[in-house]
Amino acid sequence: MLSVRGLDVFHGRVQALRGVDLDVRRGELVTLVGPNGAGKTTLLRAITGLLPVRAGAVTFDGVPIAGAVPETIVRRGISMVPEGRELFGPLSVRENLLLGGHARPAAERRRSDALERVLALFPALRSRLRQPALTLSGGEQQMVAIGRALMARPRLLLLDEPSVGLAPLVVRDIFAVLDVLRTEGLTMLLVEQNARAAFRIADRGYVLRPGGRIAAADPEAGSGEAARSGYGLELITEEVPR
Repeated sequence: MLSVRGLDVFHGRVQALRGVDLDVRRGELVTLVGPNGAGKTTLLRAITGLLPVRAGAVTFDGVPIAGAVPETIVRRGISMVPEGRELFGPLSVRENLLLGGHARPAAERRRSDALERVLALFPALRSRLRQPALTLSGGEQQMVAIGRALMARPRLLLLDEPSVGLAPLVVRDIFAVLDVLRTEGLTMLLVEQNARAAFRIADRGYVLRPGGRIAAADPEAGSGEAARSGYGLELITEEVPR
């Protein structure tokens, strides 16, 4: 479904990603782990059109999307839950959720159905719908951020560090919802520092390592070996223990 090949991305004159290859197949939950500064957020922002791609290709369902504007990418079926949540604090929970469907116009009934689905996944939000988002706890804000992305009815959901700053019990609940979405067939790419939690629900994983040599692997090869040169990804091909 998602294919990244030879991706180069720069922050000004500084190269953040060099020759990155990554695949996410339909129905998979693939996790991407690595230390701060390795380029995980940069990769997601490049996929969603928020950062320019210097070289390489990004395709979604066989259609090139590198260089497309974010709204076009959302309309094609990719939504992202950003690190830090980036909610509109003064707006109500309901307003924040409805904004998630703005780029995917729908009949009122479909929008209502999407909202009900989000509230079924995150029942704690039902009593908070009129409450300003800035008054919520960190865990509730993360629920709103995920729900907002789901309102766009994505075929591919990108999540950037959804566990950051949350208490362990809240992380458990968030990851339980992601596991439900995985079993329902939603395709996801999950960026995480909490590797233990991520690998409990992931089908496959990559490690993005800063500095030195790139580890880029073909997921179809199944060998677990990676050609190395620069910054990049090391494919974890072993079955992830549940």
